[in-house]
Amino acid sequence: MLAFFSKHSASVKDDVLSGLTVALALVPEAVAFAFVAGVPPTIGLYSAFFIGFISALAGGRPGMISGATGAMAVVVVSLVALHGIQYLFPAVILCGLLQVTVGVLRLGKLIRLVPHSVMLGFVNGLAIVIGLAQIGSFKTLGVDGTMTFLSGAPLTIMITLVALTMTVIVLLPRLTKAVPSSLAAIIMVSVIAVGINKFAPESWIPVGQNNVVQTVDDLMMNNLKAKAVTEAEEEVLEAADTNAAKQPATAAVLSETQIAAAVASVQPTKEPLPMLFFVDSRYVLAPFSWETLVIIFPFSLILAGVGLIESLMTLTLIDEITETRGSGNRECIGQGAANIVCGLFGGMGGCAMIGQSLI
Repeated sequence: MLAFFSKHSASVKDDVLSGLTVALALVPEAVAFAFVAGVPPTIGLYSAFFIGFISALAGGRPGMISGATGAMAVVVVSLVALHGIQYLFPAVILCGLLQVTVGVLRLGKLIRLVPHSVMLGFVNGLAIVIGLAQIGSFKTLGVDGTMTFLSGAPLTIMITLVALTMTVIVLLPRLTKAVPSSLAAIIMVSVIAVGINKFAPESWIPVGQNNVVQTVDDLMMNNLKAKAVTEAEEEVLEAADTNAAKQPATAAVLSETQIAAAVASVQPTKEPLPMLFFVDSRYVLAPFSWETLVIIFPFSLILAGVGLIESLMTLTLIDEITETRGSGNRECIGQGAANIVCGLFGGMGGCAMIGQSLI
């Protein structure tokens, strides 16, 4: 083993730095896509772990990064909204089984028949989904319990940090390639953000917040508090008479005291380690019946298709960049195995990520 590391020392260094960069970049994306999908943020984080880890173990192509993605999140949100989160996990497992079947039947090569215009449209649509998922980072919890856009100093600082991060990523490779520019940008701007939160005047801190620059934890808590306020509004409307129930749900439904109580009900909790969803007391199991299969099959089919299209397009892109050829069928099996395990442990599923793979 020592001989292997000494022989591949340069490659090991690059792999470790690239892995660290991708791991740090995956965290905010996983949280953002979890909110897009309408599931708790921890599900997004666990999904990123299982999809990335299992797909690599199951024979995923070198250079390809997998995790929770926006393309699958927009499908998941419909399932969760219509039928509840208890149907999500069986749907993800079935999605994985369908993907493995595609790989076993050696249908992965069919991706090469997809027109370039379709691939271009898919990637641009995905870019829009990813962009929209980041809008929440520019919002904070308002006094009325709803998410409102930042303003004043916090907004100026946020835009400045975003611009600085992009500048470092673009310009650093022109000076040196010893360190991945994305990793350097994350570390540099994170240090600056910590300094701002520590030394900035209290007048810069948005009302009801702890920091000028929101951390991932702040974003998670704000969204959970806003969700608690929304649920409290729905309870009030359900308890009201028929005329009141027809009114739109707004913050005016609740008094300031009720809003404060809903916000205060959300406290940081220690999340348990992921476990098999059917033994997790937090979830109600979907009935094991044909009716459940009828509900989840269309969603599973769409998830499997979207996941394989993005994964195989990423595979094609990496093939072009590295001038090597990966196995589409093997990738289908790897992605399917990852989604099966992810679903068993209560995840939202995922696939290969074009942006992270390019890092």
